[in-house]
Parts: sequence; structure tokens; C-alpha cells
Amino acid sequence: MKKIYNIHPFLFAVFPILSLYNYNKAILSISIAFYSLTIALLITALLFFTFKAILKDSTKAAVITSFLIIIFYIFGHYLNFLSSYLNIYYWYIILMFWMASSFGVSIILIKSRINYKNLTIYCGIVGFILTLFPLVSIGTYELRQNNILINKTAEINYPLNKEKNLPDIYYIILDGYARADVLEKIYNYDNSDFTNYLRNKGFYIGNESTANYPQTFLSVASSLNYEYINYLSDEMGEESNDRRPFKKLIKNNRVYKLLKENNYKFVVLPATWTGVDKNLNADIKINSTTDINSFNEMLISITPFGAFFNRKIGSDLHRKKILYNFDNIPKIAEIDSPTFVYAHLLIPHPPFVFGPNGEPINPKGKSIGLDGDHYFEVYPDKNEYKKKYKDAVAFVNKKLKTMVDEIIDKSDQSPIIILQADHGPGLMTYWEDPEKTNMKERLSILNAYYLPEEAKNNLYETITPVNSFRIILNYLFNTKLELLEDKNYFATWSHPYKLIDVTELLNY
Repeated sequence: MKKIYNIHPFLFAVFPILSLYNYNKAILSISIAFYSLTIALLITALLFFTFKAILKDSTKAAVITSFLIIIFYIFGHYLNFLSSYLNIYYWYIILMFWMASSFGVSIILIKSRINYKNLTIYCGIVGFILTLFPLVSIGTYELRQNNILINKTAEINYPLNKEKNLPDIYYIILDGYARADVLEKIYNYDNSDFTNYLRNKGFYIGNESTANYPQTFLSVASSLNYEYINYLSDEMGEESNDRRPFKKLIKNNRVYKLLKENNYKFVVLPATWTGVDKNLNADIKINSTTDINSFNEMLISITPFGAFFNRKIGSDLHRKKILYNFDNIPKIAEIDSPTFVYAHLLIPHPPFVFGPNGEPINPKGKSIGLDGDHYFEVYPDKNEYKKKYKDAVAFVNKKLKTMVDEIIDKSDQSPIIILQADHGPGLMTYWEDPEKTNMKERLSILNAYYLPEEAKNNLYETITPVNSFRIILNYLFNTKLELLEDKNYFATWSHPYKLIDVTELLNY
């Protein structure tokens, strides 16, 4: 019985990880938490067996180990609470005080002659109950996912095109990049230098383009399957907040299937987003050596390491991921095969870590990727958001010019390039209040196409992402896909299947 109760350090070690995953399970895959769970269990085992060897008392060793684990996680939450109010130097002072206090209490526990039998029984029961809740929730959720059927419209057998010398296709998502008129009217930013550059290179820009959906998973699932996904509301129910069906559609998307049949290689670059790149089939995944997945970033932020990570390391990693993608996308042109490149860049979307010329910017508090009113719960200054967003646009424009030039220069034949936002920015987005949300800001997007003239002639000013690949596939494979009516839908964050048709609100 004693050995059973002494398991509580391991339960306390995994509970925060399971709890964090459970809270974010709608946008994550279960495998993403395995690495963190393994590290936590190994460190806990090292602490427990070290104290046991020194003290010759497994019960006392378990209590001390649990104490250190509990204050480790609690202090991380405390730091996050203070993140927007304290200067980094004060963080270090508090951190040093915490380390000294932890050491002092540990010494007291070691020297104490108290019988810890009752306490370790209590800790074992509490640890078991705490861990049981997220485990049951996760297990139930995963079982339910396996039974979800995505009732997509009937699959179409497309003809292979073995006669054409097929071009590389670059599908580059610029997360939250606003349309030029929105930048001018809401952000007082003139984007004509960049749009003129694109036109001079031969791009067609949809001056009145809008996103079909306001959230990344919905938008990408729709565009890669070149269809509206409103039918999922009937499958899942409007009250559901389960985003796993979107991930299934992304992973098994129609663009991938058709291009694979025509000998394309599907290339995915690391996204600074918890689920998009992880949920894509790929022949080649180009990973940054500095890559830390977003789940681990969130986990680190709730520990004392967040004092270092959130202010500096987290921002540095985010910058490196974005720069890595800009540097490596043009190199894909050297692959001796037609390629489809999917690159999702979390810029100009928060966190804002670049100045207008690429100079590093470190957030005052946590480095977060939230947007809309979720972002303003942490950083309430909207004027600061506007300035940093404009700076991010200025910087990404510079990088895009270099990247586009290099792609075209390195390509043996003229490539197809799509520069497209999945949605607009979130200065006036209220996730649970559609009435207050500025739909024009949230849904008006940059949408630019580098295509052969024959395909470009089918583009039009109001084109939405749902029709992007219909036009491209019709050109490449004569698929004869009809263009869909361009519609726009809003969904609250808590109810992604409760879709509100806001098309008319964008026509003013």
C-alpha cells in the first residue's frame, strides 16, 4: 500500500500537462503531449529516487518531490498573472526569492521527524482524482473522434495530366493579413508600394477579396477542399466546439489527393501554430532545428522558466521560425519534381516580434498568438496593437518581395504562387459578440495570384479562397469545376459550427 500511495509525485507531475492538453484538445493531436509527459516523468523519477537514496525513506522522498513539483507549476501561473505588470528585472528577484524559499522549505521537510504516512495517503488520493478528470475527458473525446464521419460531397475522379509540364505551386498563408483598403481606412497604412510591386511582377490582386470564414481551421479546411464546410454543422451540431473534423478535412484534403495522383510532392514547412502543419499529409516536411511546438511553448510558460521563455526565448524562437520559412521556401524550387508547397506564416498576426525593418521586438509580458478580444485580455492597448500590426506588415512585405523574386528566379518554369490570408486582423473582433465585431476588418484579406494568363483571365475582384483551387485545377487538369458563389460566414470561438451568414455586411 505504501508503494501505491507514493505514486503521487508522478500524478502531480503529469496533471498540469494533461490539464493543458485537455483544455486545448480541440486544436491539438494527442501525440503532441507525449514528449512533455515523458520528460516530466523522467525528471520526477530522478528527484524521487535521489531523495529516496539520500533519506532512506520513500514516503518522505515522495512528499518532498510532490512539494517541489506543485510549487514549480503554481509559481509559473503566478508569474503569468504578473506578466503584464512587472519589469523583467523584478521577475528575476521574485524568481530568486522563490528558489531560496523552495530550498529552505525542502531542508525543513528533510530534517523534520514528522510521520508523513497520513499526508502521503491524502496526496495519493488527491493526485489520483486530479489526474482522473482530464484523463476521462481526453479518453472520451478521442473515442468520439474515431466515430466521426465527415460527410463530404461525393469524390470526383479527375483525369491525369501527363502531357503538361506541371508547375510548382506555392500556397503561402499570411495569417491575418488585411486587404489594402482596410489597412488604409482602419490602420492608416498605405500598402500601395507592396501591391504595386506584386502587380509589376505579374500578380493578380483581388481588390475586394474576402475570407469565407473568420478562423484558421475553418478557412484552411475549406480552401484546401475547395468547398464550403457548412455541412459540418449538421454532422456536429451547432453547440459543439470540437475542431477535430476541421483537422480531418485538412489532413485528407482534396488538393493533396488530386496533386498526388499527378506525381506532385507535397512540401510542408513548420507553422507557428499548434495544429495546421501537423495535420497535413506531406511527402517532405522541412523542419527548423530550433522548432519547439506550440504546446511545449504553452507548457513552459506556466512554469518558472516562463520568466525567461516568454520575454526573450519565446520571441526569439518565433522570429527564427518565421525567418526560417522565408529563407527556405525559395529553395524548394530546386527539387526535381513538381511540388505543392504549403507554408503557413503567423505574421502579421500576433505575437508581434518584428519591427518594420526586422528589428527584434520582445513583448512586455507573455509572447502570445491570440487575437481579437482574447489578445486584449492580456494587452489592452489598441493603439499599440495598431502600431505593431502595421510594423509587422511593413516587415513581411520586405521579406515577401525577396522571397517572391527568389522563387521566380530559381524556378525552371513559371510557378504558381498564391499569397493569401486565412482571415483579417482582430483589432475589432469580439469572439462571442458578432454584433460588435467589424466583419469587414476580420474578413477582408490580401489575396494575390501569380498565374499564367490563361488561368489569370478567370480571376475576379471579389474572389474568395473557396474558389482559388477551382480555378487553378481547371487550368491544370481541365477539371471543369464550377465556381461557387462567394459567401462569408462568422462563427464565435466557442461555437465554430454556429455559422452566421454575413455576406451582405461586407457589401457596403
